[in-house]
Amino acid sequence: MNPFFLRIATVAIVCLVGGGAAGRYLLAPGPQKIIVRETVTEKPEFNAPESIYLKWTMASAFRGDTPQFGTLGRSFTTKLRRASAGAMQIGFAEPGQPIAAEQCFQAVMDGKVEACWSTPGHWTSTERALALFSGVPFGPDAREYLAWYYYGGGEALLDEIYGGHGLKSVLCGVSAAEGGGWFRQEVAKPGYFKGKKIRIFGLGARVVEKLGATAVRLDAAEMKKALEAGQIAGAEYSIPVIDLNMGLNTAAKYYYVPGWHKPATLLELLIRRGVWNDLADAAKTMIRNACGDTIREGMAEGASLQPAAIRELTAKGVEIRQFPEEVLKALSGAWQQVAEEESTANPLFKRVWRSLISFREEYRLWNDKSRVP
Repeated sequence: MNPFFLRIATVAIVCLVGGGAAGRYLLAPGPQKIIVRETVTEKPEFNAPESIYLKWTMASAFRGDTPQFGTLGRSFTTKLRRASAGAMQIGFAEPGQPIAAEQCFQAVMDGKVEACWSTPGHWTSTERALALFSGVPFGPDAREYLAWYYYGGGEALLDEIYGGHGLKSVLCGVSAAEGGGWFRQEVAKPGYFKGKKIRIFGLGARVVEKLGATAVRLDAAEMKKALEAGQIAGAEYSIPVIDLNMGLNTAAKYYYVPGWHKPATLLELLIRRGVWNDLADAAKTMIRNACGDTIREGMAEGASLQPAAIRELTAKGVEIRQFPEEVLKALSGAWQQVAEEESTANPLFKRVWRSLISFREEYRLWNDKSRVP
C-alpha cells in the first residue's frame, strides 16, 4: 500500500475509536441519584368537598340481618361511608325504628326520612307498573334484567313513574332467583292449584289465581304457622338460604323449583326527589358507584350462597322437586293472560311491559347463540 494512504487510514481509525470513546463518555448518564423516601409519620387529612357531606336516615323494608334483602342495604351504607372517607353517612334504620316497613314509601314522600331501602314491588298499590321492576314471572334473570334497565329503557321508565310521586329511585341491589315454593303435597298437575290457598307475593299471586287457587298474603311468622297447621297448601317466600333460616323445612316436605314467579329481584334506594336534586354531582356519583358495587356483590353473593342451603335442606329430609313441564306450561300461559289484562287496565303497565318484552326479543338474538349447549 502507498505509505501516504497508509498514514491516512491510520489517522481515520484513530479518530473513529477516539471519537466513539468520547461520545460514550459524553452521552452516558451520570451517577444514579439514590432517592430516599421520607417516612410518613402522620396520615394526611382528607378534606372532602363541602358539597358531598350528608347525614341521612334510611328506613328499610327489610330487616338488616336478612340475607341479601337486608344485608345488601347495610353493605351499601358501609361502601358509601368508606368511599367518601366518612363524609357521606346514611344510617340504616330497621323496620319499625321508627318507620314501619309498609310506611317506608310514604315516609320518604313526607320527608320523615331522606331515603328508603326497598324493592319497587312493595309499592304496587300506589302504581301497578312497579311490579315489573321487582320480579317478573317467567321473566329475565339478573343479568338480562340489568341489561334492560340500564340499556333498554327501564331506568327512564322507572324514573318517570317515581317522578310522578316526587321520588327518585337508584337501583342498588339484585338478589338471586327465588325458590318455587313449599308444598305439603306433591304438585303433579296444573289442577293441583284449584281450590287451594297459596301464600304468594306480587304478580305471581294473580297467576295462581288463574289456575283456581286463592292467593293469600301473610307475613313470615303467620305464613309458617299457617303452613304447619295446614291452613294453606303452599307458600313461596324467598331464596333458599332465607327459607332455610326461617325453618320452613319443618312446615312442609316438598320444595319446588324453579322460582318461575321471580327469577331475580331488584332492590332500590328510594330518595325524595328534591333531596336528590339538591345533591352535588360528586355526591350523586358516589351514591351511584356504591350502589353499582352493591349490585355486583348481590349477583356474586346470591349465586354463592344457595348451594350450601340446598345441601342442608336435603340433609334435613326436604324433597327438592322440579315443577313438571305441564305445570310450568300452564303457569306460563296464565301469566300471559295476566300480563295482557294488566296492560289493558293500566297504560303505564303496558308501556313498561312492551319495553321489556321488546328488549328480551333483541337480547335473545345474541344470548341464545352465545350460550354453550
